[in-house]
Amino acid sequence: MLSRRHRSVWESSRTWTAVLLLSAVFLVARLSVLAPKPSSRRLMLAGQSGRYRTKASAAAAASVSSSASVVAADAAAQSLGGDARPSASVVGDVSSGAGGGGGGGGKAVVDRLQKEIERQAMKSDGKDRGGDQASSLSTSAAAQTGGNSNNNNANNNDKQQQQQQQKSSQKQRYDPKQQAVELKRLLEKKQQNNAVLLLAGNIGYIQLLENMICRLKSLQLNNYLVAAFDSAIYEYCRENGIATFLAEDSSGALPLNISRAATFIGQPKFAALTKLKSIQVLRVLKAGYDVLFSDLDVYFMSNPLHTLQSTSRSTDILVASDRKHDAELLGHYCNSGFYFVRSNANTIKAFEAIVQHARQNPDKSEQPSFNAILCGEQYQYRRDQQDHVNSGEVISTCENNKLRVNARFLSQKRFLNGDLFDWDEARPRMGTGEQPITVHANWNYGILMKVEQLQRAKLWTLDFRGRCIADNK
Repeated sequence: MLSRRHRSVWESSRTWTAVLLLSAVFLVARLSVLAPKPSSRRLMLAGQSGRYRTKASAAAAASVSSSASVVAADAAAQSLGGDARPSASVVGDVSSGAGGGGGGGGKAVVDRLQKEIERQAMKSDGKDRGGDQASSLSTSAAAQTGGNSNNNNANNNDKQQQQQQQKSSQKQRYDPKQQAVELKRLLEKKQQNNAVLLLAGNIGYIQLLENMICRLKSLQLNNYLVAAFDSAIYEYCRENGIATFLAEDSSGALPLNISRAATFIGQPKFAALTKLKSIQVLRVLKAGYDVLFSDLDVYFMSNPLHTLQSTSRSTDILVASDRKHDAELLGHYCNSGFYFVRSNANTIKAFEAIVQHARQNPDKSEQPSFNAILCGEQYQYRRDQQDHVNSGEVISTCENNKLRVNARFLSQKRFLNGDLFDWDEARPRMGTGEQPITVHANWNYGILMKVEQLQRAKLWTLDFRGRCIADNK
């Protein structure tokens, strides 16, 4: 038993211990309040991962009951779902990396990003799932949640049969003729002056798609529709009232297992993804409608259709130039991410040739096919001249006499690619005094860099929660 003096010391030490603990708690709370908050740009890039992961997962889950393939839905969900999304630290590195078309630092950052995505994807599901692997892995995961081993085996067999039946029924549900009728109905509804704005992408492009559609709302440009490259983005568009149709590959079937290609620029799957764009444009041309095709990383300063449709109908195709500001060559070359094409027999033949050329070059994107068919393999169909009277700008036209189709390059003062725009100053790199109509966030590496550039130049239309600012006004 403690003496009175020892008991007094013990009680005093307990009191001081409590005081010190309370002081420490107060100090920690105070420091958390005073800690600097992350910038809105970092919140946009990293803080929304949960929001977009939820959208992608929900869309992919809903797509199982749609007319699209189960395999495509599974691959689409994996592109942004679960642990397959890059960590916030990697996102931050990409945000601060070099932009530009060929910067060595930017490429190193993107290589790190791609390795991180692949590592996390492998951690999430072991390997890419496709075909029968998708059903077997999902069946195995379901079996692990069952009761005893006997029930697991029974459930496993039942679920395998259900998966196989569901997969075969999903394939049977996709009817190209029915889809053609649905596409025709959409085109009749959305066209204005016999023209539509065609957008395209998979679930990996959801941030850019939302930014684009928000901007179109503010411009009151409503004649757009989305070619869905996977069933997840198809369901997302349907749930949000966005006119959409399922993309087809060159054989008339649903494209499968390319959802992961969204950010892997330069890889074969990404090349296959780009080739789907001209196939969907060809479908619309065959339906008898003029098409303005735009990649989702193009920002519309104003409605480009006003300018494009006012040009002479003797010009079949108006295409943006991918020529850099310091290019040594005089002429232009095609950017297949933004062009306007009129529907006629000659343009249909030209796009059939583009699709065929792209199919014969599986390791390349579709852009070389545009240049080869419209301007010639050696640019022998291209004519360049400099406008010394008005703008001093190089004017390039291409005329393929074999296909009887002609193309004219759009002014680089009005339709800018990513190299012609100063993203820090948010203005054209070469001051001309003319207001740009469109700015394309290309000549960089990956979707995250595109988002960062658009935000930096204040060409981003979503708030920090990812909601359209125009809807809040």
